[in-house]
Amino acid sequence: MDNNIREKEHTITVPKYDNSGRKIRPEVIKKYSNLLSERFGGVTIYPSVLGCWVDKGIQYCEENIILRANRDLDKIKDLKRRKIIKKDRAFIKKLSKDIGMDLGQEVVLTSEDNVEVSYRKGLKREELEKEKIGADWFEKLI
Repeated sequence: MDNNIREKEHTITVPKYDNSGRKIRPEVIKKYSNLLSERFGGVTIYPSVLGCWVDKGIQYCEENIILRANRDLDKIKDLKRRKIIKKDRAFIKKLSKDIGMDLGQEVVLTSEDNVEVSYRKGLKREELEKEKIGADWFEKLI
């Protein structure tokens, strides 16, 4: 089964506010995203998404942040691939538990998907200005 997987996508949904209503500090989210980047080589952050549920006929929503990281498995042999997948799952499980403990959350939603990613070549132009890539996006967006 695992030998057909080309890429794994791991997603962690982090609340934007703790249960007392205080906003989660940007440096806390940055810490989690750094851990994912170190493990997977990068992370995509959706700085604001709504998570909604229904309780006794009433819909409730809260603002969340999505942290998404991918593992490229395309050129990895089957045995090594299984070990990597197992270690990645353990990493995500521990990180999500740590997030729950740090932020006082009863549960932290995680998901894992098999995905296929494509990269299309473009034309490289001048580099972006340092302030465009070096800005503290956590302070600006989270």
